Amino acid sequence: MSEDPLYAVVRIRSFIGAPYDTKHTMRLLRLHRTHHATLIRGTKSVQGMLRKAKDYLTWGEVDADTIHHLLTKRGERIGRKKITDEFMSENTDFPTIMALSEAIIKGDANFTKIPWLRPVLRLHPPRKGYKNTKQDFTNKGDQGYRAEAITELLKKMS
Repeated sequence: MSEDPLYAVVRIRSFIGAPYDTKHTMRLLRLHRTHHATLIRGTKSVQGMLRKAKDYLTWGEVDADTIHHLLTKRGERIGRKKITDEFMSENTDFPTIMALSEAIIKGDANFTKIPWLRPVLRLHPPRKGYKNTKQDFTNKGDQGYRAEAITELLKKMS
């Protein structure tokens, strides 16, 4: 069981013209393209990385229902195949996608350490667009930390 929050991190801007350390941070987070998302445990070092690249990312805490929604809609196995409950029950220790989502939240399963699961979710641009990708979320923009409001953005993008 982990005490650190689980963040969904979404890249919202291209890093053309960005400083090298920001580009490197986004590569370490596996966010190579715009509209890619990943789930990361919010340790102290990861929070520093998120602050470093905050002008190009948005992130917030997610719950099991949001992870379940993302994995069913946009989750992929190796080979670009969809994840289904049938696959989960036949090939894994988890009977359903919801069981995997709850294990990820609790810290029993690590999103990046599951060998058959692609660690990056390829999302669509959000329906009805972004508000402003160059403003902070607290200033009616889209970048930076957004707490539980990330759920709404992820549903618009899946």
